[in-house]
Amino acid sequence: MKKFSMRLIAIISSTAVITGGLSLVAVSGEANEIAPAPVQTQATKKGYVELAFGPKYTAKLFKSGVFFYGNNNAQAQMGDSGGLGAVFPLSEGSSVGWLKKKISVGSENGNISLFNGPAETTAGLDSLVIRQAADTGTIHARLFSQSLPVFTLAKVRIKTTATGWNMKAQMSMTHRGADTLNKLLDTRFFQGGERVGTLFTEFTGNPKLVGGMTTCDKNTLRPAVEAVVASMGANNKLISIDGIECANDWAVVFPVVGETKNDPDAYEYTQIFQAEGQFWIPADKGTVCGTVNSDKPLTYPSDAQVPKRIWSSACDTN
Repeated sequence: MKKFSMRLIAIISSTAVITGGLSLVAVSGEANEIAPAPVQTQATKKGYVELAFGPKYTAKLFKSGVFFYGNNNAQAQMGDSGGLGAVFPLSEGSSVGWLKKKISVGSENGNISLFNGPAETTAGLDSLVIRQAADTGTIHARLFSQSLPVFTLAKVRIKTTATGWNMKAQMSMTHRGADTLNKLLDTRFFQGGERVGTLFTEFTGNPKLVGGMTTCDKNTLRPAVEAVVASMGANNKLISIDGIECANDWAVVFPVVGETKNDPDAYEYTQIFQAEGQFWIPADKGTVCGTVNSDKPLTYPSDAQVPKRIWSSACDTN
């Protein structure tokens, strides 16, 4: 856990608390409808993604001593109803948006830092990936070096316009997201399954696709594989990549890992990646492989995100 050198004292009253360029205002009443915070970020051709935390949740967040603020292009902004919004502008670079499929916010668009004042701990959240299926979905995000599902979505509503499209959905905390944030921030505030607010997105321009592309080959995937292997610990080195399989914007890679090239204990494992704009992002097998039917373990699950063509290689292996 990274610690701040400064101490932030939470004061929940009628007085505003200013930290990191963010105005933290006490909530005197509750609005029935969660509204997006006014978007004051520099306008882009693509729009924005906002995680709008409701007034009641925001008040509890402040009372617990947890605050958040924006870095680089990302901003934290108070809404008229007293809720707090984390706003990520969608600039050029690796941000992409596929209508009725997924939205990816590139890390170059900034991050949100959550800060626990009493414990002086912080956790950075960035690289959002929003996936939608029918009226439900998930929001994956990177918390420091971990990419995991942080929020679930319900009652997803998508509307196309003459200039683009937008999405609105109810947002709840996942159990894994809550556990990870509690550990990183040294708190017990976050609760899995709790409704926390509303997701708002706005895209302008081509409603089908915005963003860059990448290629699926060993040379392009190698840096992403090396980064994953490095995160396993100092004794793990990438010895070779024994094969890759590709389908749509997904790849399954078979790296060989060991301490040295001639390590007799070297082993091969399976790593799944998804293309996010110009980058390959590691995917969690437990999340993207779907729910396997124990009576028919080789049957492609209806909720799998990995394409059927590579599902067996990606998910029915170590």
